[in-house]
Amino acid sequence: MYADEILILEDKKPDLRGIITKAEKGEGLLGTFLIEEKGGKPYEKVYAHVTKDTRIFKLDGKDRKAATFEDLKIGVRVEAISSGKFTKKDPPQTKAVEIVILPAEMK
Repeated sequence: MYADEILILEDKKPDLRGIITKAEKGEGLLGTFLIEEKGGKPYEKVYAHVTKDTRIFKLDGKDRKAATFEDLKIGVRVEAISSGKFTKKDPPQTKAVEIVILPAEMK
């Protein structure tokens, strides 16, 4: 992918949703976050790997505004689009392609 190319994910729906409960540094990654949601599908707990290519946004009303890796903190509610590939570890791990920080009042 070239710098002037745009990857459009409009038809892709978030497949992870929950609260960040753990944050770790990762080798070759910006970081890894444990996202937990009771009754979550496909998993209740997932480690999401964040890379320099992961797009990060913050939901402001109905608008999505650019956010940064530093905005991803323990206790923040997020939804994410994964690469679609999950490890068989417990909890599973996946690469986050896009993460949207949700307002605290949004469930």
